[in-house]
Amino acid sequence: MRTAIRVVTLTVLCFGAAGWLVPQGATVPLPREVADDAYALYSYIYQHSNWLDSSEQMAVAEDIAPFRNDASAGGCLKPETSEERTMVDNAIRLSQDKHKWEAQHFSFGRPLKVLSETQAKEAIDCIGKFQKDQNICQPYKAMPYVRYLSAPGFNHDHTRALVQISRVCGGLCGNGSVSVYRKIRQSWEREERSFATCIWVALASPPLPLWALD
Repeated sequence: MRTAIRVVTLTVLCFGAAGWLVPQGATVPLPREVADDAYALYSYIYQHSNWLDSSEQMAVAEDIAPFRNDASAGGCLKPETSEERTMVDNAIRLSQDKHKWEAQHFSFGRPLKVLSETQAKEAIDCIGKFQKDQNICQPYKAMPYVRYLSAPGFNHDHTRALVQISRVCGGLCGNGSVSVYRKIRQSWEREERSFATCIWVALASPPLPLWALD
């Protein structure tokens, strides 16, 4: 029996980009055997999301977010099979190096901006209305969030993927989740009852909807 979704309240999403979402060290390429399916997975998620406003410009941080290993300590990850433990291990392994997303490999079906670390900090300050210079904020006006995406932890045949998605909107505003997606033919569907059941929320005002996890 899978456990119910666990919600954790965070107060670490401070002014500017959240530090724990930005990896450290020199950048290395995302392994090709992971990259192709990672781009295809996230492209499918956002092409078929029910929670995106039609006018929203997608903003994704260029830095691939490190997988939150501490979610396991909070009881959010409960792998029960060797396959599920492999998925967790692969997600953590990919977090040991710094990788970057490349905009041209995504296909979201809507405007997309992949932001450098400096741009992400600017965008988050503008979204949270901490930056008052409208010349700085002009490029980010259609962005309600900056999203940080982890490198997926795939199983051996890349038919299941463990992913972490975080949305940051300035100050104590943001949320995120760890979810499992399963490939069914050409579709990627979220597993409603899986070994990954974590949602985290910052002290947002107004609060973000927990069901809109993408």
